[in-house]
Amino acid sequence: MILRSNLKRLLTAPAIITVIFLLIPLTAMQFDNGVDWSSADFIIAGFLIFSTASAYKLLTYKYKANHYRAAIGLSLLSGLMLVWVNLAVGILGSENNPVNLLYGIVLLAGLLGAIASGLKPAGLMYTMFTMAVLQISVPLAGIMIEKPAGMHVCEFLYKWHQQGFAGVAGVTIFFAALFAGAGLLFRNAAKLNQTGG
Repeated sequence: MILRSNLKRLLTAPAIITVIFLLIPLTAMQFDNGVDWSSADFIIAGFLIFSTASAYKLLTYKYKANHYRAAIGLSLLSGLMLVWVNLAVGILGSENNPVNLLYGIVLLAGLLGAIASGLKPAGLMYTMFTMAVLQISVPLAGIMIEKPAGMHVCEFLYKWHQQGFAGVAGVTIFFAALFAGAGLLFRNAAKLNQTGG
């Protein structure tokens, strides 16, 4: 159990981090008309940053192993980036494209895997590898859902990204690599647990 005093101490750093990050666009808005955040933007961004930082503190406060802490950090950061990019500009087409909702499956798999594994590194390793595979599968599913019959895949992908196949593949591989990288860190953490390191 986390005592109330400990909880307050753990959440202080996330609160400070959130304020610092939100000060960046707030300051930029005073000097650049191109930066135009609404109140909703600040609320959503603040919630995402605070919840991610808080999750990291709460999930790692009992663990001193660097591999485990790094893996948790990379996992949460990757999930945050996936949500942020999807909300801001979208990954498959614009942020208004409903196909982007399929990425929720990736995040749901991570949540269910974390619960099922009891946050043990070996279980989280398989969870992250599963998320990497799902990340690659989402564009494939999106193509089957959205691509008109008779249209070539490469031609269709330009509807999603101005760089076509290269753009979609690049973003997909980037996020899949982040999840896989977290999986490798969890694998190292699991090995250290077995050897008592």
